[in-house]
Amino acid sequence: MTRILKILFLIAFLGTGALVLHAQDVEFTGATKNNVQVGEQFRVVYTVNKQADGFEGPKFEGFNVLSGPNQSTSQSYQFINGKVSQSYQVTYTYYIQALNEGTFTINPAKLVTGGRTYESNSLTVNVSQGTASQAPAQSQQRNKSNQQSGGTPDKNDIFIKAIVDKSRPYQGEQIII
Repeated sequence: MTRILKILFLIAFLGTGALVLHAQDVEFTGATKNNVQVGEQFRVVYTVNKQADGFEGPKFEGFNVLSGPNQSTSQSYQFINGKVSQSYQVTYTYYIQALNEGTFTINPAKLVTGGRTYESNSLTVNVSQGTASQAPAQSQQRNKSNQQSGGTPDKNDIFIKAIVDKSRPYQGEQIII
């Protein structure tokens, strides 16, 4: 009888240890530049170390959302001296543009994983007037030089022609360029 209790205790103990190892804390954070200029394009990145069931990005008040959320996943396994370690990371990236001068707070993003809702940190971005007019001026200068050259290529122009080995690949199939 005591032998059965010892075996049950051992199974319960080992099972609890496995659950503790599997139940990694969820880390959900946001990051971006602190100081930008009006008209500047920059990234806002949210990362989490677990598979997410649902992601809800913040409202980017005072900013123009150019792209996002763009999701990427990274997973790695390490086997070192017989010990196994695993890391998993999902990244949600937004590309945004500052519209007005001032200090803006980007509210936390929300994430649902394992039936629980998590919030990232809020982000503060200082937008200054600076020399944001340089970017449109450079773009206009490029357009003028292209118009003046009559469309003839110069040393700064690039032409790339990509040919693939399969004209109708299925989703996820490897193609050779």
